[in-house]
Amino acid sequence: MRGVMSDTIVKLDPMVRKLETSIGEFKSALENNDLVAAQQFLRSIAQTSDYLSEDVTSIYKSETEANK
Repeated sequence: MRGVMSDTIVKLDPMVRKLETSIGEFKSALENNDLVAAQQFLRSIAQTSDYLSEDVTSIYKSETEANK
């Protein structure tokens, strides 16, 4: 099961990169005092975080059920 879980987690990598990019863009917007852009990047960060949270929860539940 460990190998399968690792493969599943690797599939999350594009979303993690998207989150990292959005965080960088948010920081840049703040440095430039662009509050409108900062707010947009915060929305993107929140949406991506929610998506990742749901996926990680599903992976955890799947692993837990498989180990019963």
